[in-house]
Amino acid sequence: MASDKGAICTEAKVGVPREFCRLYSLRQTAQFAISKFGHVNAMELSLEWCRRMQHFFDIWRLQGSKSYIFSADELGSYVAQPSWTSLCASIPMGSGGRERFDFLSALRPVNP
Repeated sequence: MASDKGAICTEAKVGVPREFCRLYSLRQTAQFAISKFGHVNAMELSLEWCRRMQHFFDIWRLQGSKSYIFSADELGSYVAQPSWTSLCASIPMGSGGRERFDFLSALRPVNP
């Protein structure tokens, strides 16, 4: 039987990815407790965090400017995987942990 202790953790790589996080007010790490979300959901949360962060990081890197300002279209350009959309739809409103799903669904850079 798998343990419900621990967490799935994500972390921006040292160097340029962390600089990106600092510039755009994004957390450099995220942690999803297995006891709160279960193994599968904690893993899905961590994967979604990584996908979103990578999406915006890739846009930023293509621009080649540390002072880049994301357009409204770019900030709204992330398209979640169908598995994420289905998972979010299955989490009842008001349930403990729903706020974490909602927060992650809204995650995007904050222009400096």
